[in-house]
Amino acid sequence: GNYVVQKFLEHGTPEHRTKIAETLQGQVLLLSLQMYGCRVVQKAIEVLDTDAQCELLAELDGNVMRCVRDQNGNHVIQKVIECVPTERITALIDNFLTCVVPLSSHPFGCRIIQRILEHCTDDGRKNVVMDEILRASAQLAQDQYGNYVIQHVLERGTPAERAQIAKALVPQVVAMSMHKFASNVVEKCLAYCGPAERNLLINAILSATGAPGKDGAAAAAGAEAGGEEGSGAEGGAHREGGAAAASEDPVQAMMKDQFGNYVVQKVLEVCDDAQRDVLMARVRAQLHNLKRFTYGKHIVARVEKLLSAGTKIQSHLRARPLPDDTQPLASIAPSSRPGSNGPSRTGSFTSRDGAAGMLRPPVPHASPLGAGSSGCVAAGPGSNSGAVVPPPPPPPPAAMPTATAVTNIEEALPSSF
Repeated sequence: GNYVVQKFLEHGTPEHRTKIAETLQGQVLLLSLQMYGCRVVQKAIEVLDTDAQCELLAELDGNVMRCVRDQNGNHVIQKVIECVPTERITALIDNFLTCVVPLSSHPFGCRIIQRILEHCTDDGRKNVVMDEILRASAQLAQDQYGNYVIQHVLERGTPAERAQIAKALVPQVVAMSMHKFASNVVEKCLAYCGPAERNLLINAILSATGAPGKDGAAAAAGAEAGGEEGSGAEGGAHREGGAAAASEDPVQAMMKDQFGNYVVQKVLEVCDDAQRDVLMARVRAQLHNLKRFTYGKHIVARVEKLLSAGTKIQSHLRARPLPDDTQPLASIAPSSRPGSNGPSRTGSFTSRDGAAGMLRPPVPHASPLGAGSSGCVAAGPGSNSGAVVPPPPPPPPAAMPTATAVTNIEEALPSSF
């Protein structure tokens, strides 16, 4: 039945809407807290004029926070913030100004805060809400619901607001990157913040260090020596020792973490070339070790994709060089191009002593080796490979046999197939 009433409100005449609004009076709070009734109240707020909206809203006075905490009523409050002019609901918004952080951490209240940031046209009240969020950005980033509010600010806020959030995350960016909820915020920072804030976060991640002991530092030095001096058994032992010590590296811990690996992938995606080189070097040092971890495999796959792309570019650069660009391509004899087996039968050539000449087209004649033998090449002094003695001209082609249908595929194949 609620769908029928919604259709009357949406497509009915003004008289129909007025009649339904009169019927709702006295029942707005009850309907707002009910699963199906709240949909009718939302549609009424969406289509009625401002005065009729305010009449319905007046019935919620004193019960606004009750509606916010309700799984159905919070949708009515969201619709009020979206559809009713801000100057007519300042009293309602004032209910939220003293509890912005608690509401941001509430499963339904976080939606109300996001709607205020989107639709409130009162800059004073909106700034109060934003200031409370920014002051608690590090706390909210780690909250199950507050992280959505911080992500909303990063997506829709001003550059200054994004910068303030990024700076609040920098001191503990590694820990937050491995946090179930805060890791989403770190990814959003990398995606939406400006270059200065992005570099600040990436450099903080790359410069993060653990607390390895002396043995760990020595093993790490051995890994570098093994990587530089050779790939034999000794070098492999050094690298394995370095792998064990390097496991204490916070960046490598992020690579193996179920949440941190996504942050590392995002860093690879958005960082500059110098930062990518540093990170790739640290990944390559632990490439085989990472393959043993479920989440480390994600990093390996991303890095191998980047390395594969780089290998293709390098292979292209090492490909066979093209002829001299200063010489017209049509004037270049095939013998002067890389990969040619010998001089062309027509065209120009250059002998070893630098003398230039022309090769005449071959004249058909009998081969000195007799019929059926292939032409031979007689080497001459001062030439590249001498004159070519061609084979005799081939006999005229025989008449083509009449095509017959193949009924057995085995008969059509050669016996040696």
